[in-house]
Amino acid sequence: MHPKLLLAILALTVKLTPAAGRMVNLMDQAAAFIEERNKSITNITSWTLTGSNTQIGGGMNALPTHIQEANCTPVIPDSWYGRVNLKFIAVALKIDNPLCTPSVVLANVTLPKPTHHAFGYNSLIFDLNNRTYIKKRTGLIRKSEKRGGYMLKQVCAFTAAVKFQGSLAYTTKSTNGNETKHHVVNIGEIFNDTVGFRTHNGLFTHTFHGALERRVFFGLPTETFKQILIA
Repeated sequence: MHPKLLLAILALTVKLTPAAGRMVNLMDQAAAFIEERNKSITNITSWTLTGSNTQIGGGMNALPTHIQEANCTPVIPDSWYGRVNLKFIAVALKIDNPLCTPSVVLANVTLPKPTHHAFGYNSLIFDLNNRTYIKKRTGLIRKSEKRGGYMLKQVCAFTAAVKFQGSLAYTTKSTNGNETKHHVVNIGEIFNDTVGFRTHNGLFTHTFHGALERRVFFGLPTETFKQILIA
């Protein structure tokens, strides 16, 4: 093992702490869109962004996405995971630009594939909706499994671009109140660059930014650890 990586295992003290970011509320953005449209129509009586089975057809969902990592400290080569007895991995996300929506916003973090298969899956799935800080780990771990091992802490910048599809529906009534009409517009219509909503091909996207902390708990045979120390 490279000496710099060993030093990072023993001495890295970077700590990720929960912090509230500027929350953007998708329903507020939809309400602002309706308010602006009602300035010219003036007879909107109701609207919806939830419930895809409603009579007037309004509904929205976020497409699952993958979390991209960058500028990780320390850099851990893939081959390193094959040399250790990996016990479990804990991942925490601090989101700098959180988003509140009517639906779940799923994003996954890819985990390394160790030589010793300590867990039966290779990713952790997070719901980013209405959160500024989230943490997860690979399964339930007994305290005894933490003893006698080592921990490597890695911090990365992350992004997660989430695409939303669906529609915003609203109802209008005639001036005499005798006629009701239902209208549906593509969800991309409520895009707003000032809050990070952008649109492309009828979908709008919100890119989450923040910091990812990965804690890797592992054990090493004594002779292997000695070899690393003198390397």
